[in-house]
Amino acid sequence: MKRFTKYIKEYYGAGEVSSGQVQGHQSTIAIDDPVALDAINAYVGQIAEYDYVNPYTAVNKLWGSLSQLGLSFNLSDVHFDATSADKGVMELAMTRWGGRQGKDIDTPHTDKLDDDGVSHVKEGGLKLRLGYSYTENNRWHITGRLI
Repeated sequence: MKRFTKYIKEYYGAGEVSSGQVQGHQSTIAIDDPVALDAINAYVGQIAEYDYVNPYTAVNKLWGSLSQLGLSFNLSDVHFDATSADKGVMELAMTRWGGRQGKDIDTPHTDKLDDDGVSHVKEGGLKLRLGYSYTENNRWHITGRLI
């Protein structure tokens, strides 16, 4: 009779899959992989399929969807004003899993690690570029892309 652990080892392989990984060596949170980033951008690009009466509804929905992937941005940095400009672009800094704090293997004992959780994997970090325009029919058209 087989033990449960033997079934697990046969299914996943001996130590090949850990938390945060997907079998097949492709992870949706592997932001350094261009294929995974394109897949996430396809998901982010869906925000442009509709026009919105309240643009914060679209941004909140996008924030919630990205949060499920471990990516987030500061919602208080998002500001829309229909009276000052008809269109514009804003770039928001992204963090992964809330950033990294504390120490890792390479941190000297006199230093403390405090970053966005992205810069150590993808040079320059990751930003969400939101484009917006206020249309003639008093609705907001919003586009998004991770860069």
